[in-house]
Amino acid sequence: PVDEAHVDINYFGAMPDASMEFDGGYWTSMYTSFPYECYQPDGVEAYVVNGTYDDNGRNLVVIERLESGIVPAATPVLLKCKGLRPKENRLIPLLPDDPRLETAAQGVENNLLTGEYGLWTGYTSSPEKYTGRKTYDEATMRVFGVNAAGELGFYKLAAAADGSARELVPNRAYLDMSRLPASAQGVRSFNIIDGDNTNLSGVDILEDRNDASMPEEY
Repeated sequence: PVDEAHVDINYFGAMPDASMEFDGGYWTSMYTSFPYECYQPDGVEAYVVNGTYDDNGRNLVVIERLESGIVPAATPVLLKCKGLRPKENRLIPLLPDDPRLETAAQGVENNLLTGEYGLWTGYTSSPEKYTGRKTYDEATMRVFGVNAAGELGFYKLAAAADGSARELVPNRAYLDMSRLPASAQGVRSFNIIDGDNTNLSGVDILEDRNDASMPEEY
């Protein structure tokens, strides 16, 4: 069983990249069809994106920590981790009838993230190839990554070597541009700010400075 009683033997955990370091932790995104709880001894924190903010021309998204550490099913989140290995960032799957999930769901209604499971939907035998993952759409997506300056945020995704759109990484989250104001539809990049540590309430977005590099898929 993958549960708290057996967490030292069987575990499910997050595996961030070392380049995704920000605010004292390593970050990644997560999107699963089942609910889970951040294992408190490991110090993993889950965040949703609940707004945008204009900081003198910088486009920022405001993130909010889920105080309970419980992530409802099919809820895309950002995870702040203390380590880089899954065993250091354990997450405890929950049963769908867990009574805490009803309260947890009330904290994610305005989440601006969208998730993608990324399951293969097609197969050819000659040549052998699995296909069918959702591809990046510049009009509606900004992916979570770092730019050339090492700044954590949501950016356009660079095309593949042949110029085609890249397929999305499975079980990751991206910023859903279709849920932002019309004035933000063409914005190229967003950095992040922790709403827990501010008094921010605005949702204004300025024109993008177009100075962020486009990260590769990771």
